[in-house]
Amino acid sequence: MWRVSSLRSDVIFHRTWAPNVEKAPKSLPTLRFGAFEVDFQAGELRRSGVRVRVQDQPFQVLTALLERPGQVITRDELRRKIWSTGTFVDFDQGLNKAMNRLREALGDPANIPKFIETLPRRGYRFIARVERKINSIVILPLENLSGDPAREYWAEGLTDELITRVAQIVDLRVISRTSAVRFKHSPKAPSELGRELGVDAMVEGSVVLSDRRVRIRIQLVDLSTDQHLWADSFERELGDVVTLQVEIAQAIARQIRARLAPEEKARVARKGSVNPEAYDAYLRGRFFWAKRTEEGVEKSFGCFTEAISLDPTYSAAYAGLADSHLMLGIFGIRSPHDYCPKARAAAERALQLDETIAEAHNSLAAVRHLYDWNWPGAEQEFRRALELNPNYAVAHQWYASLLSGLGRHEEALTEVLWARELDPLSLVINAFVGFIHMRARRYDQAIEVCAKAVELDPTNPFGHWILARSLDARDQLREALAQSGEAVRLSGNRSPYSAHLGYAYAKVGDSQRACEVLDHLRERSRTEYVSPYHFVLIYTGLGESDLAFEWLEKAFEERTARLTGELSERVFDRFRSDPRFQHLVRRIGLQL
Repeated sequence: MWRVSSLRSDVIFHRTWAPNVEKAPKSLPTLRFGAFEVDFQAGELRRSGVRVRVQDQPFQVLTALLERPGQVITRDELRRKIWSTGTFVDFDQGLNKAMNRLREALGDPANIPKFIETLPRRGYRFIARVERKINSIVILPLENLSGDPAREYWAEGLTDELITRVAQIVDLRVISRTSAVRFKHSPKAPSELGRELGVDAMVEGSVVLSDRRVRIRIQLVDLSTDQHLWADSFERELGDVVTLQVEIAQAIARQIRARLAPEEKARVARKGSVNPEAYDAYLRGRFFWAKRTEEGVEKSFGCFTEAISLDPTYSAAYAGLADSHLMLGIFGIRSPHDYCPKARAAAERALQLDETIAEAHNSLAAVRHLYDWNWPGAEQEFRRALELNPNYAVAHQWYASLLSGLGRHEEALTEVLWARELDPLSLVINAFVGFIHMRARRYDQAIEVCAKAVELDPTNPFGHWILARSLDARDQLREALAQSGEAVRLSGNRSPYSAHLGYAYAKVGDSQRACEVLDHLRERSRTEYVSPYHFVLIYTGLGESDLAFEWLEKAFEERTARLTGELSERVFDRFRSDPRFQHLVRRIGLQL
């Protein structure tokens, strides 16, 4: 772990020595000097972005020198750190050979050194200025200084848009909104924030909206030193707010010596403008959508629709509308035949207007995955979304769901772990890591991860639900029943939580209560949408195979999304040899 020992511009870093560079923690920063940079995570030395071949011992010598730039590192220190065994003669020969190779790689002659000074019979000193490269960043919610609390949605919505823009900076990890918003008005020290989120720097600032102009003040802070690296103010007409967002992203990129993705550069060149009233409606829509509640998503529909009516060419508003349709489907309160075609139409319209909207590609991918059952088409769209915005946590999460349903569990785990890196405090994504483990039948890992996820937000039913499913798969049925009951209580008896409670009752042998849940679902289906999959689940738990297959057929006809992945889970192991199950799997297009 690195800590900062100085607030000078040529900051000095110390860490506990790791004998093998490849085992160094991911938290090690990338350091720059001259045209070179050292990536400790990758174990690479690069010159102007091009890898320089250097063997292990010369690299370890360089690492030791970079621990304390400007200070003498004695030969004895190097021997203890790198050559822990062998004779002094072996060490002298080895160090001299390693140093010669290192100087060769750096183009740094000993008689006129630019980087490494030799102190005869004592040791070496790194004499060039060393800079810490920023590899990860969090953008905190902008403070609303407009004097009108009702404009809070403007500040939050503009923050979301700025996160999206900065996320398109190449080779920069940008923390998602869900985790960033937890630190709004936080009294925690910057260094503590950096440790919790695992990031190098933060962006904070304020927004003032007056008349038809917007003014944004931004500052960049190094979280390890609490040093303010840069600050600036930006002011534009409301109609130029999209260009303003891109200019801020460019300015941040310049400060951390990064670069924007080609698509974002092209967008800058177009200098697009937006109807101010449409933009206001769009921000309100994103504000309500980000609440991830049924009420919030319902409100977002009206806002996005208003934005489109004010500006029929506003591509982002169509992308928002697609997201809203999908979210109601995820909540289980709309039929797939209802929400998926609408989500597809909105996403396709967004992409007709602007092909570079990652959110629209992600929505289209979800439709192809969950409704069309077009696996190659879904994967193509997920990949395009992540190409446009590699920091899009939701796209990594949903792509992981597709991969796990196809049995590609290692790839799925890679994607969902990326999602967690980008949104480390999200209960949903943390629980989803457990879900992917469960799909891969790694039940102990699934239970451990889900239990930790629940600690992040014990009031969120989703975590208890995924934990219950993992416990059930591990045959810890009583514990699964308890977690299912907690999910139902916290959700206000909403599906799919109530359906899983009925299944849990069936699994512990309480068929009476399981049937009571069935009756409740039938009653609810008279006034609202209830997925046939809920009935499948409970009848499966009761061992009623014929009824389970009857409802599976109904779920197939509705193209119920959960059929695309959950048929591979342990719940359905009892049906695997049944010809009806094999026929269903083939019709869906899966290979289980």
